[in-house]
Amino acid sequence: MTPSSPTLSFRGSRCAFGLLALLGFFLSPVAVRYSIAEETNGWPFQTYTSVKGYCYDYTQEDTPTFMPEGRFHEGLITPAGVRLSGAQAEDLMNAITGSHPALDDMSCYRPHHAFVFYNEKDEPVGVVEVCFACSTFRSYPEEGLARRWDLKAIKALCHDLALPLHGDNAGYTAEWRKAKGKRP
Repeated sequence: MTPSSPTLSFRGSRCAFGLLALLGFFLSPVAVRYSIAEETNGWPFQTYTSVKGYCYDYTQEDTPTFMPEGRFHEGLITPAGVRLSGAQAEDLMNAITGSHPALDDMSCYRPHHAFVFYNEKDEPVGVVEVCFACSTFRSYPEEGLARRWDLKAIKALCHDLALPLHGDNAGYTAEWRKAKGKRP
């Protein structure tokens, strides 16, 4: 049989396709979800297929909650969000699960970052919010995650995703005004 025979070529293509399909499965966010389900006690208790990071100016509403009444906060700076890769989603899950050292925290709770977990219909099934100013956080659903999160890892993830990071509320308000096309 010569190397150009159709039979040999077909088998090689089929093998390559099979390897690519397996590789795609193991690198997809869905595969990440199943591989860490035991560590997270199943949070957010529904299958998710994607995760997006968002930045918002909590001062634009009376509530700091990212999804009040099931809708996005009015202070949204990054309306489309930034989709996390499978590896980034796994890093986020590692940061909000497991054992992490205690951090000094205050009770200001001025969150500017949120991560939303979506199902296959692109519906939110879980949300985590982070306030880097006082090292506090919240999740919805509330149960099932670690009591201490790795906020340094989450902040690094925000940086990698190019989500705005400011030292005070004024910086986020300026970002919001810019995103809305408003003058300072």
